[in-house]
This record gives sequence, structure tokens and C-alpha cells, in this order.
Amino acid sequence: MSTAAIKTVGVIGAGRMGQPLIRHLSRRGFEVAVHDVDVGKRPAVEERGGRWHSDAASVARVSEAVLICVGYDRELRELLSPSGPLAELASGAIVAVLSTVLPRTVIELAESAGKRGVHLVDSTMCRGGKAADEGTLLSFVGGRAETVERLRPVIAAYSSDIVHTGEVGTAQVAKA
Repeated sequence: MSTAAIKTVGVIGAGRMGQPLIRHLSRRGFEVAVHDVDVGKRPAVEERGGRWHSDAASVARVSEAVLICVGYDRELRELLSPSGPLAELASGAIVAVLSTVLPRTVIELAESAGKRGVHLVDSTMCRGGKAADEGTLLSFVGGRAETVERLRPVIAAYSSDIVHTGEVGTAQVAKA
């Protein structure tokens, strides 16, 4: 895995939690590529410093790390399926699942992504919308230690506390 500092971060999902993250990442100097299924969110994304992309595949093509803030396991599985939009990620890229989903979902997706050279972690967020606005979220992160450390500056843009919980899937359990 590359140990180079991450410069471009993709965000899939620009809702209540995604929008503050876009602002914090942009303020910390990251280039932020964003897609949401609701094109009406484009002005809010651009106002917060993100670059709007018309589809998730184009976000994947330009990002070294992608944060996924979608609502359901089904959406996550669609994004990360072998023929899904995030199949465009380069080998060595990191996917952080910020959504609260079943632990087995992230474990299965991490195994599948790993076959393509993509590193997946689950990185659940706690403390709610106000903490997201303030950049004081608590993030539980499950995944390989070297992947978590490479991603740490990205997570630190919006979290005041970061806890590495162990292997992939353990962050989902910690949040529950």
C-alpha cells in the first residue's frame, strides 16, 4: 500500500453528515470530489468547497480515499459491487464506510475490495449533527492498522477523537 499522504478525498453522500465533512476536509486543504444522487445538493456541496461530480464512478477515478455516507447496506453493496461505480478505484485506494451497516456487510465488502487492491475500513461516526458541524465527531475505525494510520489525517479533519477498534467490522459493533 502507498504511504503517500492523501490529497484527494471523495465523498459519496452529501446529506446531513456529509455536508459538514466536505467543509472540514476542504478547510484542511484536501481536494474534495463529491457525488450525491440528489443533484439539488450541488450548490451546498460547492458552497462548502467540494467539486461536484455527476456520478460516483468519476469520484472514484480521481480519489485516493473515498468516504461513503449512504443510508443502507443495499446502497453500499451497489456502490462497491465488482461492476459498481467504485470499481473504478485505483489499486491502493482506501474506502471508508461511514454509514452504520451490518458488520458482516463491511467484512464481505472488504474481502471483495481487497481482491482488487482496494483497502476498506469501517469508520462509524458518533455524537450527531452538531458534532459534525463543529468537527468534533467520535470516529470508531475498524481495519488494518497501516490503513487506519494512512487515513487518520482525513478522519482528523472532522473528528476530535479517533479510536482504532480492531479489524474491519469492529467499528460497527463499537457504535452499536
